[in-house]
Amino acid sequence: MPAYRTLLFAVDRGVATVTLNRPQQRNAIGDGMRDELAEAYRACDRDDSVRVIVLTGTPPAFCAGADLGGGEQTFVEPGPGFSATGIDVPAWTLSKPVIAAVNGHAIGLGLTLALQLRHQVLRRRRSLRRGAGPAGRRR
Repeated sequence: MPAYRTLLFAVDRGVATVTLNRPQQRNAIGDGMRDELAEAYRACDRDDSVRVIVLTGTPPAFCAGADLGGGEQTFVEPGPGFSATGIDVPAWTLSKPVIAAVNGHAIGLGLTLALQLRHQVLRRRRSLRRGAGPAGRRR
């Protein structure tokens, strides 16, 4: 089983569970997570014992989007390998279905990841937002 710094990875009875694991940053994509998620997807696709992939996040969020810890430099230069899909291996290119288990907020890039997947399962009272701007008034 692969070892990752920003993900938890487990396979049980044909189900690979990939968990975004940066809870202090609300699982924001950063610190190498894009590359690790792409590698986890590739590993699952190569493994004949894996029949389905579930992507989720360590509570309290599914994914808060891009890690903005770099301040204004976060989006200055996209750099090599940039992809608007969020990762280099979009879920729709895999030979196995990928299900989003959205167990917390999915904002910006987190929403992009969730919507790329074949199915989305949402817990009640969770937030889906397109960007990091004001959410407006909530009821």
